[in-house]
Amino acid sequence: MKDHRSNKPAPGMTGNWGILGGAFDPVHRGHLTLASDIRAAKTLTGVLFVPSYEPPHKMNRCEASWDDRLAMIRLAIEGRDSFKVSTVEAEMSQPGYSLNTVRALKCLYPDVTWYFIIGEDLLSEFAAWHRPEEILREVRILAGSRPAAPAPGSAQPYRSDRIEVVTTGLFDVSSTEIRRRIKEGTAPAELRELVGDAVGEYILSRKLYR
Repeated sequence: MKDHRSNKPAPGMTGNWGILGGAFDPVHRGHLTLASDIRAAKTLTGVLFVPSYEPPHKMNRCEASWDDRLAMIRLAIEGRDSFKVSTVEAEMSQPGYSLNTVRALKCLYPDVTWYFIIGEDLLSEFAAWHRPEEILREVRILAGSRPAAPAPGSAQPYRSDRIEVVTTGLFDVSSTEIRRRIKEGTAPAELRELVGDAVGEYILSRKLYR
């Protein structure tokens, strides 16, 4: 099997980097669009993909294993020098809250200026995150526009001068929707369109999400 470890971050990494965290169950073109567009808009050195090792909330448990999710990210970003993947959450002794992840990365790479990347739709949930004010003291947030309309009665987007909304391209799909389509027997060509050729082939060969 081909070794995909070359896209791990270098020990002496410097510059301005975005952190894009999540379950990536599976990673898809929407994640890559969000990362690419924000990197370009804010002239970031690169974007670090940080998969959740053990999501702190039981409701967010992943269907694919850590190894499979990590392998899919490496396949998705292969050949993109400005994209790296970090296994920091698997190496932390603390729960994988965003605050803990940000602090761990700041300790590992003290010469990097970090930004935290999320979809704009998550701003209505941000107040319920673990210690949101402390996250904002540690790092600025770049929220990429996404095509999710707020549900009736949902919370208002979190406001702070440490949060900037960045216009990004829209890719109207979620990992949840992709898993549902796979369970319903989506065609291989449609799957590859959603997640890319390499990730699509991996999902099919491993029979994931069936």
